[in-house]
Amino acid sequence: MTSSRSRGRRAARLGAALLLACAVAAGATLGSSLGPALDEPAVAGTAGSASTAAATVSPRGVSTLLAYLSGSTPGVVVENLSTRHSVRVLPTLHVTDPQIAPDGTLLAYTGPTTTPDGAGAVDAGLFVTRADGTGAPRLLATLPTAAAVATPRWSLDSSRIVYQRVAADGSRKTDVIDVRGGKTLASLSGVGTDVRFGSDSSTLVDSGGPRSVGAFYAVSFSGRRTLVEKNSASSVDRPHDLVYSPQGRFSVFVRTMSRAGRADDDALQGVTDNGDILPDSISSINGMGWSADSEDFFVSAKTLEPPFTAPFGRSALYRIDRTRGNVVAVNPKATADETSLSVGSVRRTAQTPGALFSPLAPTRLVDTRSGLGAAKARLGSGRFLKVRVAGVKGVPSGATAAVLTLTAVRPSATSWLAASPAASTPVVPSKALVALAPGQSSANTITVPLGAGGAIDLYNRAGTTDVLVDVVGYYAHERGFAFTPVRHILVDDSRTATRHLTAGSDYVIAAPWPVPYDATATTISVTVIRPDHAMVVSIAPHPVSGDPVKPPTSLLQVPKGKTVTATTTVAIGGGGRYDLFTNAGSAVVRVETTGYFAPTATKAFFPLSPRRILDSRTGAGAIPGSASDLGTVSVHVAGVAGVPIDASSVVLDLTGRRSSNTEPVPVDEMTNQVQSADESMIDLAGRAMTTNSVTLPVDRDGDVDLDIEGARTYLQADLVGYFTD
Repeated sequence: MTSSRSRGRRAARLGAALLLACAVAAGATLGSSLGPALDEPAVAGTAGSASTAAATVSPRGVSTLLAYLSGSTPGVVVENLSTRHSVRVLPTLHVTDPQIAPDGTLLAYTGPTTTPDGAGAVDAGLFVTRADGTGAPRLLATLPTAAAVATPRWSLDSSRIVYQRVAADGSRKTDVIDVRGGKTLASLSGVGTDVRFGSDSSTLVDSGGPRSVGAFYAVSFSGRRTLVEKNSASSVDRPHDLVYSPQGRFSVFVRTMSRAGRADDDALQGVTDNGDILPDSISSINGMGWSADSEDFFVSAKTLEPPFTAPFGRSALYRIDRTRGNVVAVNPKATADETSLSVGSVRRTAQTPGALFSPLAPTRLVDTRSGLGAAKARLGSGRFLKVRVAGVKGVPSGATAAVLTLTAVRPSATSWLAASPAASTPVVPSKALVALAPGQSSANTITVPLGAGGAIDLYNRAGTTDVLVDVVGYYAHERGFAFTPVRHILVDDSRTATRHLTAGSDYVIAAPWPVPYDATATTISVTVIRPDHAMVVSIAPHPVSGDPVKPPTSLLQVPKGKTVTATTTVAIGGGGRYDLFTNAGSAVVRVETTGYFAPTATKAFFPLSPRRILDSRTGAGAIPGSASDLGTVSVHVAGVAGVPIDASSVVLDLTGRRSSNTEPVPVDEMTNQVQSADESMIDLAGRAMTTNSVTLPVDRDGDVDLDIEGARTYLQADLVGYFTD
């Protein structure tokens, strides 16, 4: 089933062809020299920053910073988009036009000084302060209150600021000041009100004023003007505020257009590669800037039409993809106007590189029935079992995480199994990974980080049960394959074919396009639907030669007449195929894929300490209460619990629960399911609780959407990791 939210969503696009001629011309005229570095600390939590960071640091090494005003609250919000950590700088002051430096170290603003003017009022001043909120502001220039004008704009190398002031004779001046030394480098007359630096720190770009008939000029510090771009639109369209990307390769300006019988509209020119212009989508632009990699452009503006997630007429922050033109609200749940946006960047903190995946043929590590890998004894109530994974059965000692299938065999009570990184003193987990019902064997494939000694701790909540642990792959930094997500491609559905999964024969499945020929493994969801006999389902890569052989491991434990779903990662074998097996009975199956691992893929895995991000019983992460039939739960994951905003996929442990309401539910209503798009994630099928670990792509809004079908169904989601470049 496709979610109503997904069906109703359409890509919002705006912008026009890039002004490459403008950028090239300006670059040829203005040069590309960079100024000296600033001796200022980086934003708190970063590993340091140089003034040339915006122009020279690889995009993988930087995080985007946004500085903006939030409603009528004093101070300036500085937000790191990678960590979603924010600080409020100058929390007791109402300031005007805050502008963060491109290197993310300093914040320039106009605010009150402590100096009275001739009439006894307090003068305004142009200040800089540290963007991390530490230290005292530094006054760069005093502005008489009666004519205070600043509109500071930074050079791309963060060494200089251009601003406006009113001189004693009433004339308007445009001054350039060196931030480090405080020395005025130029004071120009006859320059328009929309002045910014060009692609270097020695020349300005002027539109001639917002009411002029469009031309952009390069202005040297001596006042020499050189035409760099002439407006080709009608005379009522007023271009202004030309903004260069950090490398000076691209440029954007605002075009204000008068329309008969309505207010003027603002449109961005030069954002996207596709040549579209939608002037009615964004209006009243009051701040903007480029990301460090020149791939995204950010604006603070009002929206005039759906599908934007901020309320109509409210100023909000938006990110625009330069190549596709997609428009995404940065803070979709913001309740106050967000204005005066500026954009900077900082070096990311040093972090462990992402891990790569290596598939294995399913191999059993533990079987408490026979004493393999553990004592020959059932796991008791409230007891832990330590299982060594690294250095065993093909898993190297340097592995950081493993993909394991956990199976509980004939549990004696309603309970659940959990797994966590091994610790010297194990901690009782708070989330279920395998849901247990008396006498019913259950399984789930999970991704779990490895702890002390390359091991994990298994925990049984209640009763006793035998435990099986099978390894299907591992993550390590030294070797392996990266991941590419895809959006729920149906691989096989035997309901539309004549074949069934049947005991005594293999069920061969071919990995579909766009899984490439050199893919080593694929992440799939397997649903076994109402078998005519209780069955154990296994999976293995197809042999390169010879007949398929059923492995001595398990993927699913399916009771007769029930429907069970499991997500796993399987190695791709000969001919790009893999095989399903069952020990008994016959059933129809449905298989979908959500991604693959290959030499050409780019997304590495970053494990996280598990954190609950959704509980529909309490409303945490979603709307409170039990979801109704065909209800959609949207969970925002980008920027949450350590997930960066550029994450492509997240790994979630899902738990589905039926309501404790004791009212009987007819059998034909026991089709309670949790789905993502068309892929089945959890099928309760009359059970009180079930679990599944899934890898889901993150949409352009930073969300994952889950559809809940059936009465009185609750869903919990725990975040355990993510994939990104």
